[in-house]
Amino acid sequence: MKDDMKEKVANFILDFQARNRQVRDAREAEIIQTEQIRSVMRGASALVEANIPREQSVFLLQKYWDLRPSEAEKAIWQAENRAKKG
Repeated sequence: MKDDMKEKVANFILDFQARNRQVRDAREAEIIQTEQIRSVMRGASALVEANIPREQSVFLLQKYWDLRPSEAEKAIWQAENRAKKG
């Protein structure tokens, strides 16, 4: 009986630790993704504000932020719209 109880407690602790790790890892991944998005937005806004040609801006976003062409185009488009509103 004692060994069975020890095993249950040990399993509970291991499961608890694994769940905590998963939650923490998911939260960290979310924070990283959010910061990456903010970084791309700031970069795109800086390129638009500096009047860098669209084609070169897309190239630079792809080069330094490792974006796909469609992602870079979208970031520049959004930056242009933010600039119009601002």
